[in-house]
Amino acid sequence: MGIEKKCNLCGSMSSRFLFYGQDRLHKVDKKTFKIEKCLNCGLVFLSSPPSSAELKKYYPSDYGPYQDGDNPLKYGAVSRALKSLFLHLKQKWLHPKIQDKKDETVFNLLDLGCGSGNFLEKMKRLYPNWRLAGFDNSETACVHTRSKGFEVWGGDFMEADLPKGYFDIINLSHVIEHLDNPKEALSKISSLLKPEGKIIITTPNFDSLSSMVFKKYWFALEAPRHLFIFSPKNIYRLLSEAGFSDIHIVFDPDVRVAIKSLNYLFDRQDMRINFFIWHLLWAIFKPIGWGLSFVGKTSIMIISAKKA
Repeated sequence: MGIEKKCNLCGSMSSRFLFYGQDRLHKVDKKTFKIEKCLNCGLVFLSSPPSSAELKKYYPSDYGPYQDGDNPLKYGAVSRALKSLFLHLKQKWLHPKIQDKKDETVFNLLDLGCGSGNFLEKMKRLYPNWRLAGFDNSETACVHTRSKGFEVWGGDFMEADLPKGYFDIINLSHVIEHLDNPKEALSKISSLLKPEGKIIITTPNFDSLSSMVFKKYWFALEAPRHLFIFSPKNIYRLLSEAGFSDIHIVFDPDVRVAIKSLNYLFDRQDMRINFFIWHLLWAIFKPIGWGLSFVGKTSIMIISAKKA
């Protein structure tokens, strides 16, 4: 285990123990990890995270973001077929490819933590004239994304030689909570953006109702892969102190985190959920998700900000 550290955001050494987390998704081992909350700024963090070398084993080759499917739950054969058909129809009728776009504006976009390149593929369909690139510290992910025709950088982000002042947009989808030093990472991200360039962050919301209900069984806790869990107040502070302005936070009404948390709560060994049961639960929870999104209590928040 690593050495206990002070709060990455405010530097306080005062924290309160919440509970022990463990790898409930991949079940790499049965180690437990101490999760604490800073008494000054409210940041939630692993107080003694694994070393960088040890942490690698918690990102196996079948880790969800490295796969083309974005759902880590493993369906059976029938459910997979139905899910594929559902996604095909959704893509065809609800999200058709945009063609003959009159807007010829070209933006440079970096997807930091690009995984298998799913987000870059979506952006290419929407904005075929944009210059799109990715970065990931997983060679498996880099190879996968390069095979789709995208420029990809890999390795340690803080040491990577990326073009400064080049990007109009940098996207971090479920990435910032994995970084061992978010403050330093945001400082580097700022240097890569053009003046008034935009950062978009998608990350779990510890102030959510699901977090309060499920506690150590909350799916988005994701110990030990998630080193930090933010709330609206402290993610706002983090971005402000990193030199970003025009900070806006919206709350995703998606209820998948709550449904997945039920697996952990009932300690199910098999992470597969029947296609029909999944969508029944989704239909039951979805209205609640929409209501919670208006009061900032859903499990996922999306933050946008500009380089000051």
